[in-house]
Amino acid sequence: MLVRTNDYENRVFNLVVTGPVEKTVEVDPEAVYLDGFPGDVLMTTVKITPSEKYGFTTLSLETKSNSGISANLIKPSGKDKIWKLIIQCTSDKVDDLFKEIILKSDSEFKPVLSIKVSAIFIEKPDKL
Repeated sequence: MLVRTNDYENRVFNLVVTGPVEKTVEVDPEAVYLDGFPGDVLMTTVKITPSEKYGFTTLSLETKSNSGISANLIKPSGKDKIWKLIIQCTSDKVDDLFKEIILKSDSEFKPVLSIKVSAIFIEKPDKL
């Protein structure tokens, strides 16, 4: 980090900050990459686990871009604190799809989570 001061002898100097960083939330996986053939339904689950120290209670789901990728957010049930994001993708043709899924929470430390989803549908190989 570059710091500028009014000290005539040290107008500019570099400041280095070190130490451990506490996670406020764990997203597993952080990005989604799917591949398959046209007509396939590709699905995966992303687990979102807030840390106990920096928990949050509400999440809303927004998506950017209109594609064959859909997402459904499942709230934790009972004592389970893991949110589940079910991602599903389909295409009837050879295609590359991309979508950014935005999750908003009431967390003051991480109010917005972004999960990028990429799906590639390749042509089925001819059988020999």
